[in-house]
Amino acid sequence: MTSTDDADVARLTAFVARLGGGHAARIFHRRQVGQLFFFDALMVDPSSQESFLVELVTCHDRDRSRDGFQTQLMSEKDAEMALKDLHVGDVVELLTFHARPELPRAPCQLALQVHRLKLLEPWVQLVGKMEKRDWMGTKYAFHRPVFHDAINQSWFDTLDQLHLLKRDEKRQKAGDGRGRYEGEGQAEENCERAATPNRMDRATAHLAEASHWETTRRQPKALVQCHLPQAQRLADYLNGKILSTCTRDRLVMLYHSEQEPERAGPKSIFDARHAKVLEVNEAQPCHLQSVIQRVYFVDARRKAISLRDVCAQYLTELLGPAPVPSGSLWEQLRRRRNFMCFPGELESALKSTVDASPWHSTANGANGYATTPETKDVLLDGLQLPKDRCDSIVYADGLFWWSANVPRAIIPAKDNRSVPSSAYWKLLEILDRYEPSDHHDSSGSRRDSKALWERFSKRRLALDVGASPGGWSYCLATQLCIQRTIACDPAAYMHPAVRRLVPEEEVRDEFVQDFTEEERKEDRKHLEHRAAWEQGPSDEHGRISHWNDALEASCQLLYRIAREGLYEPPCLAVVTFKNTCRSKTEFEERKRAMLAQIRADRILTDVQEIHLFANTRLETTIVGQML
Repeated sequence: MTSTDDADVARLTAFVARLGGGHAARIFHRRQVGQLFFFDALMVDPSSQESFLVELVTCHDRDRSRDGFQTQLMSEKDAEMALKDLHVGDVVELLTFHARPELPRAPCQLALQVHRLKLLEPWVQLVGKMEKRDWMGTKYAFHRPVFHDAINQSWFDTLDQLHLLKRDEKRQKAGDGRGRYEGEGQAEENCERAATPNRMDRATAHLAEASHWETTRRQPKALVQCHLPQAQRLADYLNGKILSTCTRDRLVMLYHSEQEPERAGPKSIFDARHAKVLEVNEAQPCHLQSVIQRVYFVDARRKAISLRDVCAQYLTELLGPAPVPSGSLWEQLRRRRNFMCFPGELESALKSTVDASPWHSTANGANGYATTPETKDVLLDGLQLPKDRCDSIVYADGLFWWSANVPRAIIPAKDNRSVPSSAYWKLLEILDRYEPSDHHDSSGSRRDSKALWERFSKRRLALDVGASPGGWSYCLATQLCIQRTIACDPAAYMHPAVRRLVPEEEVRDEFVQDFTEEERKEDRKHLEHRAAWEQGPSDEHGRISHWNDALEASCQLLYRIAREGLYEPPCLAVVTFKNTCRSKTEFEERKRAMLAQIRADRILTDVQEIHLFANTRLETTIVGQML
């Protein structure tokens, strides 16, 4: 047994010794074997505030069970109910139980035989207005425990794989019923079907052999709220973990750097990005605006399983053990403490829980504490926080995280009305994220991002091919201060903000004289758009045109510029690959082939693929240098 195993056993032994009646547990997985119901649950040690996965062993019928015990389940109103009525996400209160000597199935670390328990907080009542399809993901049948406190995450990753394999198997069976595998290609697809059970067997075996502990212990420091489509990109950008949550928004957990797992690239890159996101006194990176909505600062010692417990901890820290004056305590705290909660549906449950707590007293002095309007005002005035500070309670993967008097970080949305299009932000993001080989010092740490700005700003010429409506060109001219930016596009529309950057008509006439007749027609349309805009903007002039061409065609101009030497080194080259293929697989294969050819021909150096936050799911961005 290693020293790590000894420490884990010591932690578990201490947790069992402190267990007693009244502890809360949140169910994240359930299964039934005969008369036995096994509920995998998440619990928190009330002393050390560490999380543990516990297997709750319950029995429906004493007479038909060889274990010879029966579990009594009580509802919130102390009415007896059936074990089958417990659902994933529910919080139960353990009343009488004892530890079982058998080692539970992974990833649980402890097995408890439960004799009496009570339903404390049904999940459906907590989220209230939300429907099941909104809070229960189609991919998972349980609430994934949060990523910390040595919980073995490989078990859940394997379970994810098993769910996907089962889904594929169901689709294949449905395909058999429609005659999907008949005719040409039947042998190949049948081979894939034959391999699926083998992969499922290996995944099932891994679940059975998985470890109960994880050696890496990570301490969380913040939760970042974003929309679901941006969650994976944001997690990769900040080296965080996506949490399976109960709304369409997602939370990304950030960890302290000394606890983060090894990742490609210097850790200082992620440290710098964390600092930009978490430093509320500085301006946030513009490419993260409209991506990150809020930042919740968390502490590993401030968490609880149930809403009742988290409110008790928060109110004890804030108000002490004494009850407070009459009126709605929640409404008074919400206004004075600039309160933030996630998800938003949690607010109604918070109000009822806080107002029903022992800290909420009546005007005539409940619990022996008499209050007057004067003492009430003095007490509440002492709770007032400035506008840049707040309290928060956040639900994430079975746990409630609470914070008091922390920075209030609400990230403003981008002002897209001030720029021609959202493409304006892409170039700013590229200069923040692009990592050329010469952009690190001898120790591997990333240099200041200002170095890239100095290298590529105030240059003599920039070429924007497929420019309409002019977002890139506007950024090149206004932010990078390029002396001359050539914006060309077959589309007739160019944003008036871009056209106003042309100081004199004589400059435009230098290009008009070389136009073909078809190009002259398009130019007249440009002038019509500009005249209409000056008379008054309308929705008609908000169209955005894209250069939807094959990715090989997108690189032809790049090859010509490189081979004919039509650039001044060092030159930053940015190409957007758009998926015009019939499938994602075909697009990935053609993209890999094109990138391999660019590297082999040495057209670009330090070639990197960056999936920008402003990219759609059907496009990606390739960045490199011409030296």
